[in-house]
Amino acid sequence: MRYVKEDLLKFMQDVKNFKELERRLFQVTPEKYKGDLFELFVQAYLEIIYPTRYNQKFKSVNLFDKIKPEILRKLNLKSRQDYGIDLVALTEGDEIWTIQVKFRGADTVKWRELSTFRSSSEKADFMLVIGNINEVLHPHEELSRFSSILRYNFLELTEEDFDAIRKHLAGQQIQKVIHKPREHQARAIDNAIKYFKNNDKGKMIHACGTGKTLTALWIKEKLNAKNTIVYVPSLALLKQTLEEWAKHKNQDFSIKCVCSDKSVVGDRDEIDIDVTELGVPVTTDGEEVEKYLKNKDKHRIIFSTYQSAPVVLNIMKSLKGFKFDLGIFDEAHRTASKSNKLFTRCLDTPTKKKLFMTATPKLYALRLKKLAEEENILLCSMDDESIYGKEFDNIKFREAIDRKLLSDYKIKIIVVRDDKTKELIDRRFWTSVLEREVTIDEVAKAVALTKTMRVANHVVSFHSSVKGAKDFQKILKNLQKLLSRKGRKVLDIKSYHVSGSFKSSKRKEILDEFISQKKSLVTNARCLTEGVDVPLIDGIFFVDPKRNLIDIVQATGRAIRKKEGKEYGYIVIPIFIKGNEDIDEIIHSSAFDQVWKVIQAMKEQDEELNHIIEKLSFLKGKKRPGSLKARDNSEKARLRRDLANRFDLEDSILPKDINIKDFVDRISVRTLDVVGQSWDDWFGQYVAFKEEHKREPFSHSKKKEERSLAGWVGTNRKKYKQNRLPIYRAKKLKEINFDLNPFENIWNRYYKDYISFKEKHKEEPSTHSKNKEESRLGQWSIDQRIYFRKNKLSKDKIFKLNKAGFVWNPVEDVWERSYNDYVAFKKKYCRDPSYKSSNKLEKRLGIWCSNQKGLRRKGKLSNDKLNKFNKIGFTWNALESKWNNIYNNYVTFKKKYKQEPKYTKKNKKSHNLAIWIKRQKRFYHEGKLSKDNVNKLKKIGMIK
Repeated sequence: MRYVKEDLLKFMQDVKNFKELERRLFQVTPEKYKGDLFELFVQAYLEIIYPTRYNQKFKSVNLFDKIKPEILRKLNLKSRQDYGIDLVALTEGDEIWTIQVKFRGADTVKWRELSTFRSSSEKADFMLVIGNINEVLHPHEELSRFSSILRYNFLELTEEDFDAIRKHLAGQQIQKVIHKPREHQARAIDNAIKYFKNNDKGKMIHACGTGKTLTALWIKEKLNAKNTIVYVPSLALLKQTLEEWAKHKNQDFSIKCVCSDKSVVGDRDEIDIDVTELGVPVTTDGEEVEKYLKNKDKHRIIFSTYQSAPVVLNIMKSLKGFKFDLGIFDEAHRTASKSNKLFTRCLDTPTKKKLFMTATPKLYALRLKKLAEEENILLCSMDDESIYGKEFDNIKFREAIDRKLLSDYKIKIIVVRDDKTKELIDRRFWTSVLEREVTIDEVAKAVALTKTMRVANHVVSFHSSVKGAKDFQKILKNLQKLLSRKGRKVLDIKSYHVSGSFKSSKRKEILDEFISQKKSLVTNARCLTEGVDVPLIDGIFFVDPKRNLIDIVQATGRAIRKKEGKEYGYIVIPIFIKGNEDIDEIIHSSAFDQVWKVIQAMKEQDEELNHIIEKLSFLKGKKRPGSLKARDNSEKARLRRDLANRFDLEDSILPKDINIKDFVDRISVRTLDVVGQSWDDWFGQYVAFKEEHKREPFSHSKKKEERSLAGWVGTNRKKYKQNRLPIYRAKKLKEINFDLNPFENIWNRYYKDYISFKEKHKEEPSTHSKNKEESRLGQWSIDQRIYFRKNKLSKDKIFKLNKAGFVWNPVEDVWERSYNDYVAFKKKYCRDPSYKSSNKLEKRLGIWCSNQKGLRRKGKLSNDKLNKFNKIGFTWNALESKWNNIYNNYVTFKKKYKQEPKYTKKNKKSHNLAIWIKRQKRFYHEGKLSKDNVNKLKKIGMIK
């Protein structure tokens, strides 16, 4: 007997999740029936669920014994006997996929167990192993024709998915549920469309947890990009992105995953999956990708990891001239990191438009520094518009909280005294459970965790190592036992541990169990920092200091995902102190370093917190020269309250003489010293100085404070000139009329004076003038000409000077004026000016004409000037000119009278021409005629 779909439908009645189905299947006997039912379930899964997760539709999915003969022939198989193939799927592109289905109690499948299946599938386009297993143990780095769908994929199936499978088995219509853009996403999409009309690259800065992945999909659809490449930091995020896009797309598209191998780099406890767990074909074959991109049937998307960018770029070399219509770069701050050059390679991918998405476009490392030192260490920055373009949409952290997209947060500092934990250091007990002695610091932090659970329900703790995370789970578990033995009231806290080395299914099961508990903790080193979307998490607990600010921001994102009824996400920092320490000793101790790092990280994200700290730093600086005004004092008190509200110390175990309110107040003050920007402090000092003295601070002042302030002023001007002053700081300075570029203002004053001089005197100012004002303007004019020749004059200034009729070359200007005067003289008097004239203008022009002739003889007159002279018939040689005039008269005479001129007193013109002819013939025989004149006379037949 073989089960059919109707049997599976009955069997699945009321099943809501995969664990329930799995439980029922394990109870089925014999084994064959169990396998048959699971094969039918996988068949239905491939037909109805798989297309919405992996963007792959099938023409048909058949049990192996039901496949058509032509499929059998294509697989080069003789019959339908057991070849290890359970299902055969035919894709829309007529590719044949062979599928082996595994239902078993074992955790893994060894590669050799698939030998028959693999050899039988040699002619198949793709092989897929599907089962309730956690891992396929294979020895290969790359497997381009093989993938798997494992138990954790089935554990992700929802009650709605099981309803859909039942409806499919019953032949009923299934309504696809597609998310629609929320208000902030619709705005981002509109802004993107407008922006990319005139720009080829741009940034979308959205806070963690606000739906960037789907926003990018809908932007791609609105842009109608036919060829798209999507880069993500890991295979796990690639799988997640693919599934979300496939589920909520409005346009059909095909996909190709180009990945070289696992994306895990080093031993940083990062979550990732084996490339064979993607559940879709993966390739690095250039010909395959080239063929795919040339197919014009559908919109095409390449999914890849940043680590695989070199593979993509190598493939692109064979596609000369090809450009993707759109490139999408998720977690794009990774491409701006100075520490990871591999991640920057993707920026070379040829694309027409580039969309960069991140929550953290810029982050600075925290430095304890003197007030005068203002250079922070830049961890990553996407400011370079030539690489990343401009920002076209921004959902700031505080805006996301106000829009109810994220929960608000509190920084919970739990201080634990040593005298309250000493009694818990039972060496024999701890050695027996940990196989080592426990430190008082470790127990204190576990105590702090139990206090955290009074306000939080599901907490993720972060540690400096995987071993530390494992140990902390053990310490918490056993601390509860110890407290119980001592008759203490103990909260029931379930604790778990995960690491990046865990298989996806194991990690999934642990997290599912973690969130199902009333109070629970999961420990990890850093694998839960990003890519984990569990809104029920309401607290993160930094057991060990985290140095990377990006990690802190990403980890914080786990606690502020929005969930109904969740008011705050808690960022918890345990502090262990000695019982006799006072407030200042506690706050200035190294134990508090993690507090400052968290505040710095949150300040970079939370514009409201940033404003509070900046404004308090400003008021702090403003107070130094004198007393604050009543209005300033009122604002300072309000801001101090707002900053204090960010902290929660309610569950701390403090020394008796320390009041929590005073402690919070001291933390706020210290926050300004450590995290507050010294720039804002100096800014406050500058404003106060200007208000008091009504002038700029002098660099040569006898007062050290004023000289230092003048140095700060100069530094800001220098940075502004070098384009290194942040825009928001330049804006603050401009708002108080700070002269950012005094040299520019001086230039503008000279320019106005120059225009006035020209309008009044109609000539250029001279440095030789006895008038000091004219001499000063003359020198300024010379300076502008020098800057112009050295390409040191801005386009704006050149434009202004040209508009004012500025003379760039005074020598040339004099020549042009003389030339124009000469043309006017010649036109008026019909003769050349004489240098012997008593008229000053004519005499000057006569001398000028003689000079031009001298320059021509020496070959020092430019062709441009020669052409100008020749165009108006300038007389270069008086004798030559006279000869040409007589020659022209002779030609005219002969043409008119049809005879040679004669000696006669009756006709003076004829007589003079006859004398001239006789003289020319004599000069010719004597060799006194120029070659040019000889040719002219021969041309008219006067001489042979």
